Order: sequence, then structure tokens, then C-alpha cells
Amino acid sequence: VCSSDLIEFLAEIIRTSPLSVVVSDPDWAITYVNPAAETLYGYEAGELIGETPDILNSDPGSTVLQRRVLSAVGRGEVWRGEIIGRKKNGDRLDLHSSIYGLKDHAGETFAYVGFQEDIGDRIKSETALRRSERRYRELADLLPQVVCEADQNGDLSFVNMNGLETFGYRHEDLSTGLSVFQMLVPEDVEGIKERFHRVLGGETLGGSEHTALRRDGSTFPIMIYASPIVHGGTPVGVRAIVVDITERKKAEAELQKM
Repeated sequence: VCSSDLIEFLAEIIRTSPLSVVVSDPDWAITYVNPAAETLYGYEAGELIGETPDILNSDPGSTVLQRRVLSAVGRGEVWRGEIIGRKKNGDRLDLHSSIYGLKDHAGETFAYVGFQEDIGDRIKSETALRRSERRYRELADLLPQVVCEADQNGDLSFVNMNGLETFGYRHEDLSTGLSVFQMLVPEDVEGIKERFHRVLGGETLGGSEHTALRRDGSTFPIMIYASPIVHGGTPVGVRAIVVDITERKKAEAELQKM
């Protein structure tokens, strides 16, 4: 392949790239934008040539961002990060950007190249997911039962407020490491591990009676209902509801006496 054919081939890749490409000279004056950039920002190429990339930013003249970009590029690195862009009509754009410098044989930077990807839909999905998770946790905290989630090793990732109070733990204990197996008396651990692995295998198990162990060493009877946490069709953990059946046991004992 001759050099002219190779240059045309590479130019065609840039022209047809789904990512926005913005090229600036050493003084940050825009010298080229590809069609994807025109579509993303709503400008014609001629409206951007000669302008600085500030025209595409929601916070033009941000010295903090400029310093970070120049620092990375000056070290010969690619700067990557999430930025907020601005369309011609003023609409906000959530973007993931990668910027690097092109150097000549003398080691001097003769162009800056920036790639931008619109991540607005991803941001919206993540925000909706966080809101959904927050509602779930708020509802779980209102339940009178113990609600908890554990990973594949049995390490707890979530326990509702009633669960922490019932077993005598604090939120801080979750970050330092708390296992479901230390919440049961030793003689029940093997049976729970067997059921735990069955749930990880995809089973949903009904109530089973066990003896719970509080942080202070006291015990009480419980009923456990468990189901798998599934991501992408694969069980990645266990979700359980634990019911304190102390009062039920007392009532059963009274009936037996009578």
C-alpha cells in the first residue's frame, strides 16, 4: 500500500467514525471536525474551524480542566475523563472524552486530537438504577423482618435497619466484613452452607428453621426464606428474608402445655 493510499484509508476511518473527532492546532484553534462531531454538537464544520474547543464546553475557559489535559498531554499520555459539553442550541451533553497530542520528529506538539462519546443514555440509566436501589433500600428499612443480601462467599453486602438492630450490629460492620455464617450458631452453619450453595445454583428455598446468633452471644429462633440474586442470567449472590419466630415458639410451647 502506497503512502497516499494509506493516508486516504486512515482519513476515511476518521470520517466514518461513530465517535466525535475534534482536531486543534498547538494554539487550540480547531482545524478539523468529522461528521460525527457535527451531528453530536449540531454545528456545521465551517462554524467550528478557527474556534477553540471552549465553544463546545458547558464551562468555557475552565482552567482546571485545561491544566489537567495539558499536564497529561505534556507527559505524552492520553487524558481521559467525563466532561459536560454544549450543543449549538445550548443543550447539555454528557461526554466521555479522550485527548492526546500529536508530535513531530522534533518532539514538538503540532496538533491535539479529541475523541468524544455521548454517554447521556448511560448516565440516565445509572441515575435511574441508583434511584431504584435507594427506593428498594428505603422500603426494606421499613419492613419488620430482617432483609439481607450476600455475595457468593456469604459476605453481607446489605442488611436493613431492623436486621442490624436485631443482630446487634452497625452499618460500619458491613464495611469491615460480616458473613451470614457468623449470624448462626456453629451447629447450624454446615446446613446453611448447603442451602446457600443450592440457592446459588438457582433454587428458591422456602422457610427453614435455624438458631440465630446475636453479636452479644445470645440466640433466638428464626425462619429463613432465600432466593438467588441474578445478573445477566447468572446467580451472583443470595437475597434472604429472616423472620424472628420467638413469639411463635412461645405460643407453640404454651399450646403443648395446655
